[in-house]
Amino acid sequence: MQVTLLPDDIGIADLTVSPDAPPRSPGLHQSDLIKGLLKELEPERFGKPLDALRIEMGFAFERMLEEGLKRKFPGIFRPFEIQVEGVAMSPDGYDAASNTLEEFKATWMSSRHGIEDKRFWHWLVQIKGYLYGLTTHTGVEHTTARLRVFWVNGDYKGSGPQLASYRLEFEPREIVENWQMLRNYARRKGLLP
Repeated sequence: MQVTLLPDDIGIADLTVSPDAPPRSPGLHQSDLIKGLLKELEPERFGKPLDALRIEMGFAFERMLEEGLKRKFPGIFRPFEIQVEGVAMSPDGYDAASNTLEEFKATWMSSRHGIEDKRFWHWLVQIKGYLYGLTTHTGVEHTTARLRVFWVNGDYKGSGPQLASYRLEFEPREIVENWQMLRNYARRKGLLP
């Protein structure tokens, strides 16, 4: 038998982008703020270049979940991009029936510590930012999110891959304080006036 490794002719990035998703607008995005903040707070963990294939696998999971949820729950859809105070945000999904933000994550980190662990702090910052954006944009208070996580390696103790969903409920004060923190960071960096 002869085996030859072939180059990637699929172009995984082309497969993982939703045809329904609008193109990312130019300018400052909430993810830019969170990435910058994380590099400052934890440079050893977040200062390294990102693994492009893992990022694309995360997008593939988001796309698969988005399509599956659309078929099973027609009220869940990818919302429009939100602009708040010059910062763009692109939530993964919105459940109109329950007024709930949907956020999807795929991670190689262990599930055994739970999302309350400090390693997942940035996920919560992102979600609270989206809730602030939805509230500001619609005029209706949004305090609830559903986080759907694909734990690629599960608990690293033999569980295998795991898929878990979490209902997150925040106090309005937590959401506002989170936004103030992001806005203050952006101003300190000269990204916002």
